[in-house]
Amino acid sequence: MVVLDTNIIIDHLRRPKAQLTPLRFLVEQLDWSGLAVSSITVAELFAGRSTKKSKHSSAVITLLNSITIQDTNYLIARRAGEIVRDYPQIDLVDAFIAATAIYLKAPLATLNKKHFQSISDLELVNVKV
Repeated sequence: MVVLDTNIIIDHLRRPKAQLTPLRFLVEQLDWSGLAVSSITVAELFAGRSTKKSKHSSAVITLLNSITIQDTNYLIARRAGEIVRDYPQIDLVDAFIAATAIYLKAPLATLNKKHFQSISDLELVNVKV
């Protein structure tokens, strides 16, 4: 399983359908069943103004219906807090996403490795296409 950072999904939704995106690359490697997101990612996606339009909202919903969504729990919340405490350059949202990957014992796919590379117990996936 691979946990997706929000930017992987946003990048995919913004590009032309025929273009190979990091998300398409991961789907080819793992299938949809091998992908997960944090429930925090769901909130981030719907915080975007474009989801006010039903076309964009439907695209997000369709994509999310294909991916495992990991709800936040005590262990994830605690680890997220520890990440923010120990790595003050990381914001709480990114800490929750990282903590979700750590909780699932899964690598994280992101387009911005700088945000996460300092977290010692987090594995990152290379998704350059």
